[in-house]
Amino acid sequence: MSPEEIIDTLRAHADPLLAGALERLGAPPGSALGVDLPFLEDLARDLRPNHTLAVALWERGLRETRLLAIALADPRALSEEQAQEWVDQADTTELADYLATRLLEKTPVGRRLAPSWSLSSQDMVRRVGFLLMTRLSIDDAGHPDARFPGYFAPPGNEAPGRCSPLRAAMRFLGRRNRRTAWKAVELARHAQLQFTSQRDQQD
Repeated sequence: MSPEEIIDTLRAHADPLLAGALERLGAPPGSALGVDLPFLEDLARDLRPNHTLAVALWERGLRETRLLAIALADPRALSEEQAQEWVDQADTTELADYLATRLLEKTPVGRRLAPSWSLSSQDMVRRVGFLLMTRLSIDDAGHPDARFPGYFAPPGNEAPGRCSPLRAAMRFLGRRNRRTAWKAVELARHAQLQFTSQRDQQD
């Protein structure tokens, strides 16, 4: 199937109510057709991995075409430039999370760039970095602690009171070893002080 044929299929299964809900949750206006994720994953299984098609679908810019692109991309064919471009363009938590867990954690590129992403001032890029670094803290126990720079930095604009990759990062970092456990405690205290300060300013 061509990208245009795939988009026609997606439009035939679009739900305007879901599209509206996605926009209220932060999707840019007009970017979501309103196709649910189970249908997209079934379609991806039918299409099978195809990196060229994945790149073409990502460039269409729709929520659904980008989720399909992530599912169809070949981790071995993903270049550093493409990975950086996709992370920079992931503009919702859904896309950022799917990109990190469905594709980037399987790639050497994603693991190589995760530390720098975890230090980014851009919220979604930082989110991807923290998700990947959390996976590294679980899977790669032999990595030196220096591979986790974002864990030792202040949490930027991340809201510490919400369930977030930052909170997951602190939990897994605390389990890694005694040194990183103390760093996790320091980061948690910093986040709590920031949250308390923001709440006092609002009051």
